[in-house]
Parts: sequence; C-alpha cells; structure tokens
Amino acid sequence: MSKDWAEYTLEDDKFLYTGEFNLAEVLGDTSTPFHLQTPEAPKPEEAQSREELLSKQLEELQLLRERERLEYNIQLQASAEENTRLKRKTQNSQIITIHKQELTNKNNEIQSVNQQLEKTQQENHLLAKQVYIYKKSSDSNDKLLDELKLVAQTQLKEKSLQTTTQETSELEGVNEAMRKECEVLKEQLKTSREENIRLEGEAFAYEVQHLDSKLKCGHLETRCSDLQQELKRSDQQRLLLEIICTSLQQSLQISDGELIQQVQQNIAAEEAQKRSEEQAQTTSEHQRPLLEERDDLHWAGSPSSTPVPNPSPFLMPTPPQFPIPPTPHPSHAHY
Repeated sequence: MSKDWAEYTLEDDKFLYTGEFNLAEVLGDTSTPFHLQTPEAPKPEEAQSREELLSKQLEELQLLRERERLEYNIQLQASAEENTRLKRKTQNSQIITIHKQELTNKNNEIQSVNQQLEKTQQENHLLAKQVYIYKKSSDSNDKLLDELKLVAQTQLKEKSLQTTTQETSELEGVNEAMRKECEVLKEQLKTSREENIRLEGEAFAYEVQHLDSKLKCGHLETRCSDLQQELKRSDQQRLLLEIICTSLQQSLQISDGELIQQVQQNIAAEEAQKRSEEQAQTTSEHQRPLLEERDDLHWAGSPSSTPVPNPSPFLMPTPPQFPIPPTPHPSHAHY
C-alpha cells in the first residue's frame, strides 16, 4: 500500500484524499468470496491511544503558543511603561532648560539693578560733596534749609538703597536656590542617562529572548508537521476500513435478498400443498361409499387390488445452504 495518500490541514480541520491505492492489494486473496475474507484491521485500543496522544500533543502545543503570546504582551506592556517614564524624564529636562533660561533672565535683571545702584551711589557721593560745600559756603537759614532738604533726600536715597540691597540679597538667595535645584536636576539627568543605558541593555536582552522564542517556535512547527504525518497515516487506515465495510454491507444485502426469495418460494409451496391436501380430502369424502363397495367385493372374492394412498404431488423442498456471512469486526463499528 502507498504510505502517504491523505493530507491533513489545521486550517479547516479536514482530511483530504490526495493519493491512490491498489484495491486488489487491499482486498488480498480474491479467490475466496469477499464477504468471507477477514480484513486485517488495527486494534481499536492502539488507534484510540494514538489519537489521544496526538490530541494531547496538539493541546500542549497550543498552550505553549498561548504562553509565549502572553509573555510577549507583558514585555510590550513593560516597554510601553518604560517609554512613558522616559518621556516624563525628557519633559523634566525641558523644564530644567526653561528654569535655566529664567535664571539667566533674573541674573540680567540683577546686573541692571547693580548698575542702577552704582549710579545712585555716585549721585549720593556728589550730593554729599555739594552738602559739604553748601555747609561751608552758606550761613543763612535758607542755605541750611536747603542743606536739610538735601540731607533728607540723601536719607531717602539711603533708605531706597537699603531696600534695593535687601532685594538684591533676596534675589541672590533665590538665585542660590535655583542653582541648587539645577544641580539636583543635573544629577537626575545623569541618573536618567544611566537608566537609559540600562534599558537599552534590557531591550537587547529582550531581542535575544525573542529570537530564542522564534527558534523554539520553529522546532514546535517541525514537531507539528510530524504529528500531521501521523494523522495522515491514521486517516489512511480509517478510509481503508470504510471501503471494506461498505463492500461487506453490499455482499450482505445480496445474500439477504437471495434468502428472502427462497423463503417466499417455500411459503408458496407450502400453501399449494395445503390446497392439494384439502382437495384430496374433499374427493375422499365423496368417494367413500364406492370404496366401501369395493371392500365388500374384495372380501367376497372379487379380484381387486388394495388401494394405495396417493402421494402428495407437492413435496417440501430442502432449503439451500447459504454461506453464513462473517460478523463485522468491532473496529468497523468504531469508525
């Protein structure tokens, strides 16, 4: 018999007949009647155990594929979370640059305030010189009043200078705090760079694992093809058994028809025999007086022969001996 003549596909889960086989080679010896030949069928326990083993292996393969899919989804989710965290870190770096720009703007403002302070100090120095000159040159009250006014103005300017110095000190404190915050952000940026390097290493490791899983999938696909070949062989045996079973059923139908015809003939013969017996009985009742007269004449010495009973013209035929068809194998009922 040919080995590979059936093909199994996982897509539509059907067996496809693709080859040829020799019917004479399958049926064996054709000299004896076909219905008397006992087909060589595999044991049902072996076929059932083989099918159970194949189904278990297919289930394990499906579970492995489902597990790899779940692991891959988990890795994708983890990588997405890492990407969001990196986006946040990049946003923090952008915020740092914005703070740096604000610090530079504030430093420029402080420099402009310092320049204004230097100008006011120069003006105060000039005013002090003028006050000193006015004190020496003027003795009148008007001059003194003017000098007092100048002193008041200088005091106001000194107060304004003090307030500006306080503001500058406060701005320097804010500047120092911003510098410290900038250093902290620089440290965070450094740690984020190290984290990026570590994540790149992990991504490379994930790629290696993905390639390994692809190799495993290839091995599993080869194993699945082997299992499909096993299913092809089992389907070939099943189709052969179906062909043998149909031929046996046809032979049984033929033998049953002949037996029914013979029984009908026997029933017709029995009915004809009954009718003949009834006719013979009616004729004997009509001829009974004549027979009694013949008996009297016989005992009186008249030459007459003893009556011989008339044999029935219809005899019961012997039924023909039909060959008993073999009982179907239990494995046929399984298929």
